[in-house]
Amino acid sequence: MAVIEWFFRGGIVMYPMLLLSLISLAIIIERILYWTRLLPRQKAFVEQAFADERWQPEQLRKLINENADIPLGRIFGSALSIKTDDETAFRLALEGAAKGEIPKLKRFVSVLDTIVTLSPLLGLLGTVLGLINSFASLGLGTENSSKGLEVAGGISEALIATATGMIVALVTLIFASTFRALARRQVTLMETAGTQLELRWRMAGGRALSNVS
Repeated sequence: MAVIEWFFRGGIVMYPMLLLSLISLAIIIERILYWTRLLPRQKAFVEQAFADERWQPEQLRKLINENADIPLGRIFGSALSIKTDDETAFRLALEGAAKGEIPKLKRFVSVLDTIVTLSPLLGLLGTVLGLINSFASLGLGTENSSKGLEVAGGISEALIATATGMIVALVTLIFASTFRALARRQVTLMETAGTQLELRWRMAGGRALSNVS
């Protein structure tokens, strides 16, 4: 009940902030589920792919097919589908596939960044509107210059709007920074795994491994 009362006392800006909060919450939940599923699978994929010093094409093909729904599985599959022993072509395929996965890792982070920026501004707008209402309630120069309750209500509206904007921004910022850090770690992992793959590909004679697709 206190939350509902807080919401209505915050003024008109509480409605767009509620919308931003719901969007932020939906993205946070979706990203948590995404990373919870992805992180252990990416780690296990690398461990299995490079478990043996000697390449075993059949096992690698099976591993890639089983993990075609994760970034490293798609990257490996794309690179090893190149039907040539040209090192430049292999590297370009590897790098192109990796670059295509980066936006998926950073998905919705820009939206969270926008919410982080917009929420305090809405809070500030609420503060301004609340203060305007307070000064309007004073009725300076008129007989109604002693309306203390209206003034208090306007100040309360200003403070609630400011606090809500800061809370939304802070919570969103924490998760946005966390998701951004996870994406950076995965990019590093993909670069390292890609380098290892290229070395193994060269050692195995290039085209011999390209049959794994």
